[in-house]
Amino acid sequence: MSTDVISGAWPASTHDLAVLRHPDRRTGWVSVIAATLSDPSADLALRCDERLEEINARVPIVGARLRDATWLPGRPPETIEVRGEPLSGAVLFDRFELSWEPPIRVIVSEDGRRLALAAHHAALDGRGMVALIHALVGGPVLAPATVDPAGGGAGERPWTALRRLLLPADGAAPSPTPPARDSLAVRALTIGGRGVVGRIAAAAIGAIGERNRRLGRPWRRIGLTIPIGGPAGIGNVASYRRVDLRPDDDVRDAVAQVLDSGAVPPEHTSAPRALRLLAPIANRFSDSLLVSNHTRYDMPELAQIEVYAVARGRSAIAFGTAGIALGASTLALRARDLDQGDTEALLDATVVRLERAE
Repeated sequence: MSTDVISGAWPASTHDLAVLRHPDRRTGWVSVIAATLSDPSADLALRCDERLEEINARVPIVGARLRDATWLPGRPPETIEVRGEPLSGAVLFDRFELSWEPPIRVIVSEDGRRLALAAHHAALDGRGMVALIHALVGGPVLAPATVDPAGGGAGERPWTALRRLLLPADGAAPSPTPPARDSLAVRALTIGGRGVVGRIAAAAIGAIGERNRRLGRPWRRIGLTIPIGGPAGIGNVASYRRVDLRPDDDVRDAVAQVLDSGAVPPEHTSAPRALRLLAPIANRFSDSLLVSNHTRYDMPELAQIEVYAVARGRSAIAFGTAGIALGASTLALRARDLDQGDTEALLDATVVRLERAE
């Protein structure tokens, strides 16, 4: 046992295992959130290290190691300081080796203005990551997030999985030369009111469809995945909904219905080890895109926050939106198989459609 592991242990939850045993093995399940501080801090790296120690004492998942489906408390990581943009850090998207390293990485800019947090999704969901970032810059340390055993929604019917196997969702056309690492793009925008997820999803589906038509790729069957945030806290308690669409469907209405009463995809509700046997055909079950919507957070320590959800599935495309109270929101796009130029162009096309629909 590594010397950086200390006493105590707790079993990985069903949520954790659903990620760890998910049949999509192409993705490293590394979620990323970045933030801009309202006031730069010259000693940001030192402050983060000190806060990580305090947070780890109360929420040990941030320093944990995973062995045999059991989390073992350990030392938190040391903050990495870089010149320039933390999102450019080479280590940011590296796969986590959870048996010997903690499930988070913290990277800050030398000028103390920017902070990026990478986390293995088995340990932290998006809201848990936002809570951790807030704690790192001086906000409260929320208790570990817990899951209501009765919550999360019902599982999907078996025939749904069979239909997806026989008629898989279409993917977004990749770039001719996919990049070596995920491409990231972000835009500031003003968005509010009801049905934000549906509006973003409709704009994104339209933009991808336009790209696919231009490149001669099909866009007839669309699989949309939507994460659903759980209780506040630092941990992994999010659940998911999946809706299958046609290009001429009313996306907003379909999203509203699935958010209200939709079923949870089976790969996110059960986690037998045998699930990995589906890896060779997992791509046929996967979605076309993911849209993750975060609320506007009351965090005066931050001027901006950006959510780069895990890009996986047939398209490996994930849109994420978040905002700071009294400030602009951001819409971020993360793509595994699009180069930077195509990622920027797709995000611009989505924003144009979104603004036209307002």
